Amino acid sequence: MVKKGIDVSSWQGKIDWHLVKNQGIYFAMIRSGYGRKNDNQIDKMFNYNIEQAQDQNIHTGVYHYSYAESVEDAKREADFCIDIIKNYKYTYPIAFDIEDTSMKKLGKRKLTDICKGFCDELINSSYYPCIYTNVNWFENFLYKDELIGKYDIWLAQWNVTSPKYSCCIWQYTDSGIVNGIDANVDMNISYENYPSLITSSGLNNCSSNLENEKYNSQLIYTVKSGDTLSAIAKKYNTTYQVLAYINNIKDPNKIYINQELIIPINNSESYYTVKSGDTLIKIANIYNTNYKNIAKINNISNPDLIYEGQVLKIKL
Repeated sequence: MVKKGIDVSSWQGKIDWHLVKNQGIYFAMIRSGYGRKNDNQIDKMFNYNIEQAQDQNIHTGVYHYSYAESVEDAKREADFCIDIIKNYKYTYPIAFDIEDTSMKKLGKRKLTDICKGFCDELINSSYYPCIYTNVNWFENFLYKDELIGKYDIWLAQWNVTSPKYSCCIWQYTDSGIVNGIDANVDMNISYENYPSLITSSGLNNCSSNLENEKYNSQLIYTVKSGDTLSAIAKKYNTTYQVLAYINNIKDPNKIYINQELIIPINNSESYYTVKSGDTLIKIANIYNTNYKNIAKINNISNPDLIYEGQVLKIKL
């Protein structure tokens, strides 16, 4: 499910969201504020942007620009962000924006823990987090292997044909031109079906469907070595919160080999983003289907030729 989006703040001035919608913009990530709680650090266009974008049926998420110097700082920033955004619903993630030069001196260990502190605080308040950063930060200032798979990544990498690392949202330029916006704007591609993922689990102030999830069509998944609940959830177009709820798992970080999990199936389709090392047969085995079916649905003439970042529709 590849969708086009933008990210904006007060720097873009007053946006004509009707014109933006007519440009085929599916989602917008909107800055809520920056740093710790301070009324002067709420983005002055936040409420206008959220209300006008949602009025045009543009899916919205949020990002908070960080200056945190400790995990406690990050948690306070998360609380500030939550206080700003609490009156609206969001069908895209709440992003932690970590890129400020002043933070580089803190070192990889502290910066990585800061990311975790912000995101975990959001999770505890029933919000769906992700981490925004650029490739330089991802490689040189964060322990990326501790973040990949645990949190969704929104990666900035410009002037390339595809992102260097697997990510859920790719910011591919900072110089986009969109009617309705009088300044250059960051352009993004989303690879995840966030509206379904987020609303199905009642996160981001969306209505919860968890009770009904128990009675939808289901399948049984047997946990394998190396599995995590979040990775299993992504395979089946749901969230780890839903899987934890349905399977009465108290600690989502604790699942065990050969454990059988109930997987809710809310529709007949899912989407999968191809990763390095994937084959069509391997992907088919994940979804208990045939690689020929996936090739046919996605108009793939040569099943041996798939590429990293390609989004495949899967019939369940």
